[in-house]
Amino acid sequence: CPKCGDGISYPEKFIFNVLQQLLNDNFENEKVFKWSNNKRYDFYFKLNKESYLLEAHGLQHYRETFKSCGGRTLQEEQLNDKLKKELAIKNGIKEDNYIVVDCRESTLEWIKEHILDSKLNNLFDLSKIDWLKCHEYACSSLIKQVCDLWNNNIKNTTKIGKIFKLDQTTIERYLKQGIELKWCDYNPKKRTKEMKENNG
Repeated sequence: CPKCGDGISYPEKFIFNVLQQLLNDNFENEKVFKWSNNKRYDFYFKLNKESYLLEAHGLQHYRETFKSCGGRTLQEEQLNDKLKKELAIKNGIKEDNYIVVDCRESTLEWIKEHILDSKLNNLFDLSKIDWLKCHEYACSSLIKQVCDLWNNNIKNTTKIGKIFKLDQTTIERYLKQGIELKWCDYNPKKRTKEMKENNG
């Protein structure tokens, strides 16, 4: 939805919630390393002193989808996937610890099945996962959740950012969208004034 969409795909939000259930907050998303040439990895976590990278591959990794709207071709996407994996292995991530989940379909059943078929099933007890909770989280708008926290007196964009593992500017953007949707009483001008007063 152009008004309340948060720009994060269903598969990414679904897997984010899976990892939250498994690891609490002991993982990172949109991870960039010094060695990764500004390439982002969907998820990074450590388990028993081992480092893992987890990539959620949507349809564009398997079929030509974005070329017509100026995005990468399928060949470019797959070359980028190959380079990212090679970079990770070259910089200390074991090949077995580079996990790719096929998320070409944004449905609960498809993603659940492919998570169960992935190495995650060897690392964790996935019978504990509340799959419906993952689906609900993936279908929800982070904008609404951010606005709800703001309305519940967490009037601090940095704190809200830490909760959702998003940077402050993204939280501010969500709150500005929330104003238009009448979901919160965020006032960006007032916040800018307060920040200047606090800093000087």
